[in-house]
Amino acid sequence: GFTDVVLHGMAGPLNGEQERHLAIVRESSLHLLELINDVLDMSRIEAGQLRLHPVTFDVGELLRRRLRAFETAARDRGLELLLEVDPATGSAVGDPLRVAQVVGNLVANALKFTEAGRIEVSSRRCGGQVEISVRDTGIGIAPEHLPELFEPFRQFRSPSGHRHEGTGLGLAISRNLARAMGGDVWVTSVVGEGSTFTLVLPACAAQAA
Repeated sequence: GFTDVVLHGMAGPLNGEQERHLAIVRESSLHLLELINDVLDMSRIEAGQLRLHPVTFDVGELLRRRLRAFETAARDRGLELLLEVDPATGSAVGDPLRVAQVVGNLVANALKFTEAGRIEVSSRRCGGQVEISVRDTGIGIAPEHLPELFEPFRQFRSPSGHRHEGTGLGLAISRNLARAMGGDVWVTSVVGEGSTFTLVLPACAAQAA
């Protein structure tokens, strides 16, 4: 918080080198905060202490709000970030904050492993469920890695051998959150073509009937 205050010039002007160093401090702090939150979430899940507040929420509205946070990152990387909400999607049942967390994890992963092309987020209703899919044109995942993809602390290298930043907890947390809300997360992938992660949640009972 104080780093933001200084970077915004509220404590006086900075020279270029000072601003660059403080920006590194801020980025490192945010990365550490993400790591701590992931570890805490995983600990709560394993201890059975995860608290959810399920309500009925509008899926399209939640997706539109959540994707705004990724527009700049996608643009900076030269990627298209697309959203397609089927009009029949309607509402789902779950904890909106946790659903937004799962969607954010899936989109962040797609950005991390996509060098060119696009990321498409879509939603539809299928019987008594709502499906939210995040499809990318990234490096894809080898078939032998798929069974362990949702295990905690699992990280996979890109074909170039580069290991991307992260805790290796995002997908494990996402699947556990989805299942705690009566849904699930699964993936299909083709190496060199991209991956599709799908979050499934219960549809609003009135619409599912």
